[in-house]
Parts: sequence; structure tokens; C-alpha cells
Amino acid sequence: MRPSFVLDCSVAAHWVFSGEEAMPGSAFAVALLQRMPALVAVVPGLWHVELAAMLRKGAQQKRLKATPQEVVAQLSAFDLRTDAILPDALTLTELSRQCGASAYDSVYLDLCQRLRLPLATLDERLKPCAERAQVKLFQFD
Repeated sequence: MRPSFVLDCSVAAHWVFSGEEAMPGSAFAVALLQRMPALVAVVPGLWHVELAAMLRKGAQQKRLKATPQEVVAQLSAFDLRTDAILPDALTLTELSRQCGASAYDSVYLDLCQRLRLPLATLDERLKPCAERAQVKLFQFD
């Protein structure tokens, strides 16, 4: 099965934190979670670092819906493919400058551009950067 989209960690945050149901984008996150078994998502290696930071912070704040081990097991059930290419610093700097994105967000934008895939994100600062980078946002068919 061909990858469907690039998954930003902001979406996973809605899946793993308690109290996210009232946040903007919650309906999108829930709908995507329900469809994940039939989809293929690509994530950069950075995604795993962001997820680990999220799990640690969520556990400290007692905001996780499950234990970190259970969350990772749940996410492992999905077809998440990790892209092994990390763009070089110059590429990320240039993309960041052109789009107004952080270097971290530029990793996602670069991945979308290279694989010609849309981005699933709930990050309101990243959405306009994606538009400037000519990266489409993931939408349900």
C-alpha cells in the first residue's frame, strides 16, 4: 500500500493526551485515528523524539490516556513508516527561511516535498508554512 500522508506529532498528541477532546482539530484527530488501520503514514525520525518528549511530559503531568508503553503499543499497530533521510542543515535552514517554519517543522515539510505527500497536522503555525512550501494538507476523501 502506498503512503497516504505525512503524520505530524501534533495529531498524535490528541490521541494520547486526556482533555484534548475540546481542543480545535479534535474531530479531525478522532476521524483520522478511526481510519488509521486502513492508512499508511510516513513520519520523520524526529517524530519519535517528539513522541518520547510528549510521553514523558504527559506522564509527569498525569495527562496520558494510557501508560507510555500502552501508547507506543497502540501506535505500533498502525502502518507508520519512518523515513530514514534527515535533511542537511543547509536544506532545513533554507526551507525554514522560505516558509517561516521552525527547523523542526521544516523536517516535516521537506519530507512532504520529497515524497509528494500531504501533511496531517493540527499545528496552526505549521499550516500556513505548509501552504508557502506548496505542501497540501491531508484531507479525507
